[in-house]
Amino acid sequence: DHVSPRCRPFPDRRASSVLVYVSVPAEGLAHSSASISVDPGGEREPVGMGFPQRAQQGDGLLRRLAGTEDHLWISRPHQAVGVQSRKPQVAPAHVATHRPDGSRAVSAPARRLGAHKLTRVPIQPRTRVGYLGPEATFTEAAARTVPSAGELLAYPTVPAALDAVRQGEIDGAVVPVESSVEGSVNATLDELIRGEPLAISAEVLLPVSMALMARPGTVLGSIRQIVTHPVAEAQCRRWVATKMPGARIIVTTSTAAAAAAVAAGEIGPGGRYDAAIAAPVAAERYGLETLATAIGDYPDAVTRFVLVTKPAPPPSPTGADRTSLVAFIRDDHPGALLEILEQFAARGVNLTRIESRPTGNGMGRYCFAVDCEGHVTDARMGEALMGLRRVCADVRFLGSYPRADGIVASPTRGTANEDFANAQAWLARLRG
Repeated sequence: DHVSPRCRPFPDRRASSVLVYVSVPAEGLAHSSASISVDPGGEREPVGMGFPQRAQQGDGLLRRLAGTEDHLWISRPHQAVGVQSRKPQVAPAHVATHRPDGSRAVSAPARRLGAHKLTRVPIQPRTRVGYLGPEATFTEAAARTVPSAGELLAYPTVPAALDAVRQGEIDGAVVPVESSVEGSVNATLDELIRGEPLAISAEVLLPVSMALMARPGTVLGSIRQIVTHPVAEAQCRRWVATKMPGARIIVTTSTAAAAAAVAAGEIGPGGRYDAAIAAPVAAERYGLETLATAIGDYPDAVTRFVLVTKPAPPPSPTGADRTSLVAFIRDDHPGALLEILEQFAARGVNLTRIESRPTGNGMGRYCFAVDCEGHVTDARMGEALMGLRRVCADVRFLGSYPRADGIVASPTRGTANEDFANAQAWLARLRG
């Protein structure tokens, strides 16, 4: 009931999170003066609330901090809080979420990860987000960066995750789309090109570091069969050839599936899998021993992931945006690709990626998947899209969304929004 005026609202409620700290002095709970802090980004900021009579009053404040969040309730600890003399302790909070099916999930008390790291309670609307599983993959790590993800669900393949979005089982799916080492992920591209339309609403750039792991007691010299994902194999090919020239690499659906196969002692084409190349977190998750870390041939390797949802209006422009689309040529003729490129070049739109993919409708029939700088609301981008629509059989718009690298596009001379507006006004005057 005594909230300090210093407790201010967050600038953007949708992008903020709340951390709640309950510090209990050595004198005990009965006659204590506890404090609660709100942390929107890792720095503790005191709210200044005291409750000398009953600790239960803290529950009321926590509920008021939650505001209008319909899917949040916070319960008191189920057991007494241990107290050490002159050293404040943290009372573990239990956070419950109400799932769309009506069930309620209560989290276990948060581990104390450090002086300022406790249970994070997102205050934005909760959503169900799928990802290419299983657990302990780089894709799961990317999915955990989605601010509104309330529940993460693993899917065995990219098509399965994207079909779940189409059918409304989940609100979005995080899938890999491009590797700085191996290039585009065809399974993702083909689903976006050929399947029922979907949209990209966000992207994540995740540095990739690989580790070699095996069952406890395995020595490097005894390894004959290694299992991993094709992209991980490409990133570690030289290291394996140098350190274990006699080892054979077998590919599977994901790095985590590789770690799970080794832990289970599964049999491959040439015998039992001896080791896996996977994310370092997979060793702990599947009870394996890490034999070597940072084994990638490319220390700056990065994988780009995208959040795919049902088609919807794109996020507002930020100035550092990317637009993705697929252009289907009308017929096979000399200069067909040039016609597409001219629509971008003439309007000052820079391409960040272009790739041909088969349409699946016959031999020699291709479309072009394009990523470019800018937002669909930019005049130059709008003009380029209209130009594509005139010369192509079809154009599938995949979305405009903020760039993860934050690079701001610099319009060339004559291609800024005001330049197009001035030219349009001039034409209008000519037409009377």
